[in-house]
Amino acid sequence: MNYTPYLFVSVSPNPPHIIIRGNNTVDLVISIPLQTLKTQIQETRISALTKTINNVLQNIYYRNTFYDIFTRDVIHVKFLQYTMDINVVIKEVTLPRLYDPKPGNDIANKVTIVTKTFERPDSVRNLIKSTRKYYPNITIVIADDSREPISFQGNNIKHYIMPFAEGWFAGRNLAISQVRTKYFLWVDDDFEFTKSTDLNKCVERLEDSDENLDIVGGVVVSGWFGLFQRHFDQIIEVSDGGETGTRLCRKSGVYRKLYNYPQCSITSIVVNFFMAKTMSVRSIGFDPELERVGHSEFFFDGFGYLRIASCSDFSIKHSQTKPKEYMKYRNRKVDPLIYSIIFSKTIYNAIIKKRI
Repeated sequence: MNYTPYLFVSVSPNPPHIIIRGNNTVDLVISIPLQTLKTQIQETRISALTKTINNVLQNIYYRNTFYDIFTRDVIHVKFLQYTMDINVVIKEVTLPRLYDPKPGNDIANKVTIVTKTFERPDSVRNLIKSTRKYYPNITIVIADDSREPISFQGNNIKHYIMPFAEGWFAGRNLAISQVRTKYFLWVDDDFEFTKSTDLNKCVERLEDSDENLDIVGGVVVSGWFGLFQRHFDQIIEVSDGGETGTRLCRKSGVYRKLYNYPQCSITSIVVNFFMAKTMSVRSIGFDPELERVGHSEFFFDGFGYLRIASCSDFSIKHSQTKPKEYMKYRNRKVDPLIYSIIFSKTIYNAIIKKRI
């Protein structure tokens, strides 16, 4: 064993015909004298001895005296020419984060709408108006780094002003830090709620303990009658690039459908319209170094930690606007240093996007 635990047998009194040495130490030996074994066999009392041995083995306990909140130990077991390793997980009990849904089963007590805006006040007004049409009491959190922010006021609207052009991911961090509900819905500031933006449907899927999801993404529709639909579903694969190092490859697609919801599929990256467990996303966070570019990078950081699904029956409308001041920053060329930031904090030395 790797730390300073000890094994002990709780059988009392000491069982007959069995010798126990090293009790309460890291080396516990349980043995039966050979002569005793022969005698038991000759007197056809082997079944009773077997029962005694099993009783001893069932009462071996492990206790670790080296404190750690989360680590692993190994118990090495040897019997005649056979050996076996038993892995022991040593983990402190974690307390769940509880939320009060309040009486009435109101969706407004479960979900907060979250967005980041920059130089598009008309879009935000339209977003608020469409949200209030379907969810009149739900809280809307707005992070705003416009040059001269216009105040957005109203019932359950929280508008947070940031330094000018502070950045996309910095705004996400600020907005999500103010969420007080178990779930939040992330939307762009130029999105528009429709009758297909069914929040209760997403909450049901996030609360399904069999699926155990952290994020549920939807579909962004645009054009006449929602002619254009954007899913952005991508899967991530990590591979060994040999001497060049580890590579992260992302490509369009999904892994499999959900058992309980066949209209949803497990994937790695979803479109910029998703509902998520607040604590799950906070545990990953958004790198504020990514100011003008950043969406997939959050999912890179969450890869292996977040269980993500994309659903085709949950959508929102994209009412795209392109104000001059907004486009001046949106159209800036991507700084190559952005990729050096991503590479410097991960084991990846290449990010490859495949089209299939």
